[in-house]
Amino acid sequence: MAPWDDVPEALASLEVPFGIVTNCSESLARLAVSRLGREQRVVVSAECDGAYKPAPAPYLLALSEMSVGTDQTLYVAGSRYDVEGALRVGMTLFWVRRSIEPPIEGPAHANTLRQLHRILDAPQLPSRTIP
Repeated sequence: MAPWDDVPEALASLEVPFGIVTNCSESLARLAVSRLGREQRVVVSAECDGAYKPAPAPYLLALSEMSVGTDQTLYVAGSRYDVEGALRVGMTLFWVRRSIEPPIEGPAHANTLRQLHRILDAPQLPSRTIP
């Protein structure tokens, strides 16, 4: 299991702390994040939290463990389910839409993580909430 080619470079360029929220088991999550090339503050797995995304619990646990609010967070989503869950808890997000899934109106998206910097440099991050 290796990260997408653009992930290590994008993470290395970040000047902010970050965490991981995943539906993997705890052991698989730790193995996967060890290959990212950068230390993260928090890793929340479905096994550790007892809930799968897009349920709000994993996102809220990550926010709590990082001691940040949704207004201080940019969630980088990897799937339509991530988009749904992050928006449900009020997070601003950037969707790395690598598949042929149609975009969802509202959140910024791109097909590579290399474009993350354009979102981080934006004066106001686009957002949308859903009930």
